[in-house]
Amino acid sequence: MLETTATILFVIVISMVALWFCALNWLFKRMQRDHDQAYKLIGSPTLFWNNSLRNNWLFAKFLFGHGSRSIDDASIVSMSSACKSLARLL
Repeated sequence: MLETTATILFVIVISMVALWFCALNWLFKRMQRDHDQAYKLIGSPTLFWNNSLRNNWLFAKFLFGHGSRSIDDASIVSMSSACKSLARLL
């Protein structure tokens, strides 16, 4: 019973992490394409290559502060909201 529960939880967590990476990848590409200045203000982050402590801090401030709402793009605002919710669950 415990092994089954642990396996199910493991699959759920791995799925959430994969979803997190997909959401971030979409968000970064969309910001780079449509809102380049805001993207540069948060350090032009990528999932792996341009991933520094500074960029992580700037992106966290953007995501959990009011930065995502300052962009006049409903899809970015809703994806940022989804990323915030997912980050709180992880």
